[in-house]
Amino acid sequence: MKRTAATTALAVGAVIALSACVPGPGADAAPTAMQTPTPTETTPAYEAGTVVDVVTATEMNADREGQYRAYPMPDGTNIVIERTAPLPDAVQADVNSKGEALAQQYPKNTDIHTPRGQQAVGEQVGAITQATGKKVILVIRENGYDYDGNAITNYYPTGQMGPDGTIRSKAELEANINAFLADKNANEYVVVWPN
Repeated sequence: MKRTAATTALAVGAVIALSACVPGPGADAAPTAMQTPTPTETTPAYEAGTVVDVVTATEMNADREGQYRAYPMPDGTNIVIERTAPLPDAVQADVNSKGEALAQQYPKNTDIHTPRGQQAVGEQVGAITQATGKKVILVIRENGYDYDGNAITNYYPTGQMGPDGTIRSKAELEANINAFLADKNANEYVVVWPN
């Protein structure tokens, strides 16, 4: 009987001693491996208009549905553009220069409406879409003559907006494009104006 009582007393003493080692409610417990946060991958944030290296540009452009793209400039640099934001000024100037090059290559309405001219228009729209990730409205400028033989310059849109007839005033065409974009997210489009 005495041995049992002594054993019980020792067991109770051990429990009390062990409980003193366990932190009570509200005490700071030592972190365990289970509590360590798992790192998560996040998409890096880019700023439109900044220059990125070739490796970063390649990675950005591999993600066809990504928010950002890297636009290749003629000098070999790559400028970040955002799919749902206006193009940086330098990029807009470069796409406009492509529109101007097309107008110079096919200056007359008899040139631009040939099979080769129409192919060049399609190629230009495709190349700008590829480079920007945006829907393209390419403004065509062509020189011709009115019914009285007077020299005139015509403008009309092609690409996403499609030709809607010849417009002889740049201001009128701009108003038509703005009306077309009024119920859309205009930043998802790029309007390419020849200089």
